[in-house]
Amino acid sequence: MTIQETRQETIQEIERQALALSLPERWRLVHSLLGSIQQEMTGMAKPAEPGTLMNLKGVIKDISHLSDAELKEEYIDYLMKKYQ
Repeated sequence: MTIQETRQETIQEIERQALALSLPERWRLVHSLLGSIQQEMTGMAKPAEPGTLMNLKGVIKDISHLSDAELKEEYIDYLMKKYQ
């Protein structure tokens, strides 16, 4: 088995395990991954146009403290706003 095949199997296993997590755990994982990607990309990205980052402020919010019912309500609110 090649390194590439082993890496692909590892990624598939991580995906399988992530999908088995509860909703709050998956949100926490997403938040962590996005933070990691942001840190890595900070040094690689060209400077943003003025105001670009301010437009993104608040896109990701910390929801790790929300219950399942509150998460469901947040998602319903999101969908309602999206499809109005």
